[in-house]
Amino acid sequence: MSKHRLFIFILLFGIASVVGVVVLVGMRFYVQNACPYEELRLCRFERLLKNEKFEKVSGIYINKTNGKDVTTDFNFHGKNQEIYLRKDAKEILHMIESGEYIYLSSPNDLKWRRQRVSIAESYEYLQPSGVHGFLVLLKKWFLETEMTATFIEKTLCEGKTCYRYELKVVDLPVVSSIYLTEKNTLAKIIIEDERGTQEIIFTDKNKEILLPESFEVAGNENIFLQITSKEEEKSVDYQYVEQFEKERKQAE
Repeated sequence: MSKHRLFIFILLFGIASVVGVVVLVGMRFYVQNACPYEELRLCRFERLLKNEKFEKVSGIYINKTNGKDVTTDFNFHGKNQEIYLRKDAKEILHMIESGEYIYLSSPNDLKWRRQRVSIAESYEYLQPSGVHGFLVLLKKWFLETEMTATFIEKTLCEGKTCYRYELKVVDLPVVSSIYLTEKNTLAKIIIEDERGTQEIIFTDKNKEILLPESFEVAGNENIFLQITSKEEEKSVDYQYVEQFEKERKQAE
């Protein structure tokens, strides 16, 4: 073989190798990023959801399961997370979590108590990080579960246009709906099963969370139970949020 032919052979082999690598990388990228849905809006939502960390979101979580009807307003802003626990439109508890501390207060108490998160976690009551963890679990469920999505209607969410899709998982008695905004982000989630209904409504009320300047330092006691068990009705709510946190941790 002449040097000229050898050069051409080596050149063509090199080009073929590069093309092959590009094709393989392209195929791998396509497989990893391929959207399982035909709806372009759902595909755009899925891409955005993969990068969503729920670091600056606010909304309302309504839980009507197992005979309970409890509403939790949540606001996450960076490392600070905040929730208001309500029952029958009445505020029961206000909670702020930041780094290693958690702060609790109630309308009847009119004072803040601060406790280390490491101590509070041992009592397994619902904390701001628990609501945040629930959103992360829903994200994981949507991205990793094989399901069908059907467009149902164009409607309004918090006064703005949104699009409702019904999600179904084979052999599971769960009917879920997601409502997407014009920007392909979450406006609302509804989950229905034999226990009842859970609904999450995302709002535009995200704001900076200011930590209490005046508070009582708590030790190893269950300050959540101290506040909520002052009335019999509130002790029932305590049992609900404790069960919610246990179920969330088991699902992780």
